[in-house]
Amino acid sequence: MKTKKITLLILLFSLINLVSAQEGASSQQSISSEVGVIVGYNYNFSDADSKNYHLAELGIMRSAYSSYRHPVSSSYYFSNEFGLNTERFIWGPKAGGYLSLSLFTIGGEMIYYTNFNRGSLRLAPYFGIGFHRFKLTLNPQIKFNNKELLPNTGSVNIMVTPLALRKKKMR
Repeated sequence: MKTKKITLLILLFSLINLVSAQEGASSQQSISSEVGVIVGYNYNFSDADSKNYHLAELGIMRSAYSSYRHPVSSSYYFSNEFGLNTERFIWGPKAGGYLSLSLFTIGGEMIYYTNFNRGSLRLAPYFGIGFHRFKLTLNPQIKFNNKELLPNTGSVNIMVTPLALRKKKMR
């Protein structure tokens, strides 16, 4: 009986050495860079007595990302927002950037909404989920001027990169 227990323990410890949860770092680590076209949608919400707005987004983004055990990425982008349900044509050129660790995303953007008669400059820090080709964020907006042009308090943004123009593996 004692021999069976010792044999079973030796077998068990031998099997534990064969099982591995993660491979070595050199086989999994990959750092890449990508330039791509971005498309997005913004649902701009406001106070209960104001209208909510829908905006489409189109632009270009550059990302650097790592696909190690926990993915990390940083991206910056230049894009344009276009009003879909506004009384007059609204155009919003913007520049922004974000960092992602696993699926947690934090970033910010500057937007200048204009209807070609008036303009409104805004800073929108944001947080949400995402990685180098996708983000879903909550964007509170800080209005610097012309607060009545798109009188929203923030937005929910979804942005994807459906087309990579250039991909480069750095390591």
